Amino acid sequence: MNSKQVAGGISLIVLLAILAYPALSTGTVAVSLRSLVNVTADHVYVTVRDVWAHQNGQSQSQGWKLLTNISRTVDLVSLRNVPLLISGQMPVGSYDSIRADFANVTLVSRGTSTAMQLDSGRLSYNVDFRVQAGKSLPLTMTLGGQILQGQKVFSMTLNVVSSVESS
Repeated sequence: MNSKQVAGGISLIVLLAILAYPALSTGTVAVSLRSLVNVTADHVYVTVRDVWAHQNGQSQSQGWKLLTNISRTVDLVSLRNVPLLISGQMPVGSYDSIRADFANVTLVSRGTSTAMQLDSGRLSYNVDFRVQAGKSLPLTMTLGGQILQGQKVFSMTLNVVSSVESS
């Protein structure tokens, strides 16, 4: 073999490694959404924005990995189950919580829309899960909420369950 053939062979191996590495170092996290909101309104619209996962063993100020930066408005009153809200690639590893950002809550009752404030636009929930290379992990986010007494403030709650854990 001459040096050009060796260099070409090495280049081919490096190229194949570069192409295969993302599939071997990431897994998919598929998030479904459910609602347990119990309010006397026709609709409660909320915009779900960024969804993050926190790597196990990292400080709370660090270790957050963006799963997706969606902006999707859902009706928490009529919502029973959104089969797939988002799906994204995550680095392989162990995670210990999910965080989601919310905005623009609008309550509709008897044809009248009322813009509500959120008591917190960012919610997190501790849930242990592991992302494996080339595999899809289903998670279900359940949103709850209520109107704070006598105010135009909507208080949301978040619960996250890994379907792998619940089966």
